[in-house]
Amino acid sequence: LLQELSIPAKGEPEEENDSEEGGGSISQNLARLYKKASLAEKRVMKAKQDEILCWYRFAESFEKRVKEIMNSNSRLNDQQARTRVYEE
Repeated sequence: LLQELSIPAKGEPEEENDSEEGGGSISQNLARLYKKASLAEKRVMKAKQDEILCWYRFAESFEKRVKEIMNSNSRLNDQQARTRVYEE
C-alpha cells in the first residue's frame, strides 16, 4: 500500500522521499510530513470546491437552456425540453 501511495499521479512531479532514513531528526521529519499532509488536505478541499462550482455552473446553464427551448416552443413540456438539451 505504501508503494502504491508513493506513486505520483499523472501530471504530478515526483516529490522527495519522506522515509525516516532521510536527512534531519525524527522531529524534523514529523514536522515535514505534517506540513505535507496539511498542504495536501488544502489542495483536496480546493479541488472539491472547484468541482462543486463546475457542477453548479453546469446545472445553471442546463436549466437556462431548458427554459430557452420551452420559450421557443410552447408545445414542449419540461421533460421534452430536457431531452432536447441532452440530444444537442
